[in-house]
Amino acid sequence: MALQLGNEDLNGECFVIGAEGEVETEEASQILWMPLDNARPQNWAHGQSLAEAQGVTNAQANPYLTSVLWLNYKALIAPAIGRNPRDAFRISYLRMLVVREGLVDPNAIPNSHHARYNLARFAQQNQDDQPPAANPDGADANWMRNARLKFTNMVCITAYFFRVRGHHFQDSFEDRFKGVWRKCLYNEDEPGLRWEFIARDALHAIFPDDLDDYWVTSAENSACAGALVKRVESAPAGVAGVAALRRGLDDITMILPKVVELVPDAIIHLKQVEDKIAAHRWNGSVNRRFYGAEVVRVDESRLGSLAAVIIAALEQFAGNNPLSRSNALKRIAANAPLTGAIIARLIATAVNDPKASSALLIDINTSA
Repeated sequence: MALQLGNEDLNGECFVIGAEGEVETEEASQILWMPLDNARPQNWAHGQSLAEAQGVTNAQANPYLTSVLWLNYKALIAPAIGRNPRDAFRISYLRMLVVREGLVDPNAIPNSHHARYNLARFAQQNQDDQPPAANPDGADANWMRNARLKFTNMVCITAYFFRVRGHHFQDSFEDRFKGVWRKCLYNEDEPGLRWEFIARDALHAIFPDDLDDYWVTSAENSACAGALVKRVESAPAGVAGVAALRRGLDDITMILPKVVELVPDAIIHLKQVEDKIAAHRWNGSVNRRFYGAEVVRVDESRLGSLAAVIIAALEQFAGNNPLSRSNALKRIAANAPLTGAIIARLIATAVNDPKASSALLIDINTSA
């Protein structure tokens, strides 16, 4: 049975049938509002950070960035979205930092980003617009300072979850966000704002390819936390089953080399699939369409024997290994032909028979 990894296959640790990658939507809470284009200081091109703009001073940029803050705050507290003043202010401030860093271009051509949506919009600021009710003094001033210091990590952690889980945010991600954030050496579960608001409301308007580029560049320059640097090569949602097979194969090759030799066809096919995935950072991902990446086709019947062997070895020799609970491996192993089932049974038998164990580890062959 040939399997095409499509949008129905998810997730960072495993495949989950029936799930999808992110659908292109334009919810009101995700739209980033910007002043009319002619309000942007001259010499500050779209796609540039303020620091990269030649000859543009902070004083020149201040009215423009202030308008970004006010416009977004006004939209967020409107009944259609209904964020409370404190959250609306903090979301708007992060959106302002997105604009300051040049991460959103309202004039972007969607096709050049492999995506059909553009979540940036121009708007006119009314003269009677009132400043945010959450006065940026005291506690908010402290939060703003911390937000500037942690902004890169906020963007990179969102990019990480979009890569390995296939979405910016879902309710089930909450604890996962908190866990990775603490691994960034912060003594907090979240940076003063719910992760849902950060990943969806504040950062969603960044095109996926720009989001990933920012993370990769930050990691290369050691500009983000070490926990996010080490995760930059994580397998994207959709190909985790292949990554799990490789980890398991590498583990059992050390202790059961003769067993591995009994499934050569599976190992050859695994290498073929890995080469296709390695050709592009997003090949095989459920969100590959955002990056111009390709579909990766997997014949699970060829990989099933290897998955069955890996699971059997883990259950007998390393039952506490998290890989033994991988739904990705179990799903592929379900397609194992008779060969895989027989070898798995041999492994289980060998554990309780010293003589069989010796043969299994040292001298097993295809006639065993």
